[in-house]
Amino acid sequence: MMPTWHWHHLWTDLGLAEKFSKVVQVISRFIQFAVRSRLCLLLFVFTLFSACGGSSTDDGALTAQVATPGFGSTLVLRLTDSTGAAITTNTIDLGTAAYIAQATLRESAAASGAVITNRLIKFTTDAAFGTFVNGSIVETASTTGTITTAQMTALTDINGVAKVQLVGKRLGAATLFAEALVGTGTSASNSVKTPLDYQVKSLSATAGVNLLFNQADPGRMVISTATTGPKTSALQFRLVNELGVGMSGQPVQLSLDSQSVAAGVAFINAATGVSSTAPLTVLTDFNGIAKATVGAGPLPTGVVITAVLLSNPTVKASSVGMSVSSGRVSQKPMSVSSVTPAVEGFTLDNAIAELNIIATDRLGNPVPAGTIVNFVTSHGLVGTFDSGTTTKIITSTLTGTATAVAVPKVLDSKGSCTLDPSSSCKVQLISSGNRPANGLVTVLAYADGEETFIDLNGNNSWDKGEPFTDMGVAYLDVNANDVYELGVDQSIPGDAPGSTVCLGTGIAIKDTCDGTWSPFIRSRQKLVVTWSTSQVRMVMVGARTGSGFVISMNDLNGNLMATASTYAADLVAGSEIACRVLGMTKVPGSTTGQYQIFLNGDVSCAGAAVRVIVTAPSGTQTIQVFN
Repeated sequence: MMPTWHWHHLWTDLGLAEKFSKVVQVISRFIQFAVRSRLCLLLFVFTLFSACGGSSTDDGALTAQVATPGFGSTLVLRLTDSTGAAITTNTIDLGTAAYIAQATLRESAAASGAVITNRLIKFTTDAAFGTFVNGSIVETASTTGTITTAQMTALTDINGVAKVQLVGKRLGAATLFAEALVGTGTSASNSVKTPLDYQVKSLSATAGVNLLFNQADPGRMVISTATTGPKTSALQFRLVNELGVGMSGQPVQLSLDSQSVAAGVAFINAATGVSSTAPLTVLTDFNGIAKATVGAGPLPTGVVITAVLLSNPTVKASSVGMSVSSGRVSQKPMSVSSVTPAVEGFTLDNAIAELNIIATDRLGNPVPAGTIVNFVTSHGLVGTFDSGTTTKIITSTLTGTATAVAVPKVLDSKGSCTLDPSSSCKVQLISSGNRPANGLVTVLAYADGEETFIDLNGNNSWDKGEPFTDMGVAYLDVNANDVYELGVDQSIPGDAPGSTVCLGTGIAIKDTCDGTWSPFIRSRQKLVVTWSTSQVRMVMVGARTGSGFVISMNDLNGNLMATASTYAADLVAGSEIACRVLGMTKVPGSTTGQYQIFLNGDVSCAGAAVRVIVTAPSGTQTIQVFN
C-alpha cells in the first residue's frame, strides 16, 4: 500500500525542494513578475484567456486558466484528443479513452512566461462520471487505502506540461481539476487550482427519439387583467436520444391549442416582448432543452402546448397541468370552517378557535398566493398565528387544579391573512371583552372577488342573459340571526349598493343588488363560533330502559359544549348490583348534543344510579346522577 499522499511529502521525495542557494533566484523572479504585473494586478479566475496577453494557446481548445499574482504562476488546463488536437466543445464520448487532460504551468500570466518543469500536478475529476487510465495512481487519506482512478498525479515535462488520460464513465456533467504548488512553500495555501467543466455524452447516438415535457414555471398563471399574480410562464421541453442524453441544436416547433388561443394565451419573445399565437420554432440547447415563454390572456382557460421535432414529426409531447385562472376569488366556492366550532370562551379569556379559509376562482383553481382575506368579528379578537405553541396555565374554579394547555402563538391582530400557494390560510378567534348574550360569535371573511355565474356558451366570460348570483352589500350579522337589522348589524364598505330587489341572507343585505353580473364585489362567507360556558346542563331524553338511555348535554346557553370537552359515565359507588355501564357515545347525526349511555341490560339497571361526568377543557367538571 502506498503511503498517504501529502504535498510536502511529494515536494521532498521527488527532489523538488529548492536548495538554499536558489532562494535568491526565486525572490528575483517574484520581483520581475511584480514589475511586469503593474498593468495587470488582478487576474480573472476561471477564464479562457488571460487579461494580460492571452493563454498558452489560442487554437479554440476547451481551456480554463487561473493565475496567482502573489507568486506569478499560471496554470492552464486543456482537454485534447489522444493526438493532442484541440477539443473545442466540452463534450467527450462515453467509454472512449481518447481524451487527454493537459495542464501547463508557467511562471507568469503571459503566454511567453517561462514554463515550470518537474513540478507535481494533481488531477481530480468526478468519480461517478469520469476516471483516469494512466499516470501515477495516488492513494489518499479520504479513500482509506483504496486505490482510486478519479485522482492522479503527473510531473510537468520540459515544456511545463503534465498529462493524464481521461475516459467518460457515465452520462452526465462533471468537472475536471488540476492543482499545483507554486512559489517556494509546501503549504496548500500556496497551491493554484483550476476547474474545467465537461459533459459525458454518447456521441454515437445522434438521433432524438423522445420529447419530454420538462416543466412550466409557474404552471398556473392568472388572467392578464388581474391586479396580482403571475401572468407569464417559462416553458421547457427536453429532447433526448435513445440513451436519455439531451440532444442539442435540434429545431423543435411549439404550438398552442385552439382553446388557449381563444382565451388570449400567446408566446412572448423574451427579447422584444412581442407576443404571437403562431407556432414557434426554437433550437434545443446543450442539454437538449427547448425553451419558450407564454403569456396569459384576458380569459381563464386550460393551456396545452405541443412540441414537435421538425426532423421527425412523430417525436412529440404536450404540456401537462398548465392553466390560466381568473385570479379573483369567486363567491360560491369560498369557504370558512373550524375544527374548534365551540370553545370555552363565555367566561374565560384567550379561548382560541382556529378558522380555516379556502378561496378559489370560479373554475375551482387556486387564486394567486398572496391574495388578502380580511376578517371582522362581532366579539373578541381575530389574529393570524404561526404553527408554534405556547403554554397557558388555566385554574379550575371548582377544584383549584392548575392545568397546562398548549395554544397557538398569536403573531399579530391585523384581522387578515394571506392565501398560500394552496389558496388557503388560517386565523384564530380569541375570546375577550364583552360576551354575546346567546354565546354565538359571528366572523365574516371577505376578499376582492367576483359574482358567480353559469357560463352557458363556454367562452369563459359572462355574457348578457347568462344566469348569475347577484350579491347585495355585505354585512356582519352581529346577533347571528341571518337577518340584517339596522342599528345592530355592521355593513361592510366596498360593494356598489344597488336598488334591485333581492333576498337578504346572513351575508348580504336585502334589496341592495344591482341587477347585473359584477367582477368587483366583496366575496364573503361567515362562520358562527360558539363561546361555551364551562358548566354543562344535562337532561334525559325519552324513556330509560335496561340497555341504556339518552341525555342531551349543552352549555348553560343551550349551545354545544366546548370542543375537547370529555365525558364519562359510571355507577354511583356503593351500588352492589349486577348492572354495568358499557359505554357512552354521541348519538350519530345529532346536532343538539345528544349522547347515548349503554347499560348491560340487567334487570337491576332499571333503577341503577348512573353518574355522568363532563370535564371542560379548563378542567371544570359538571357531575349529574341519573336514577
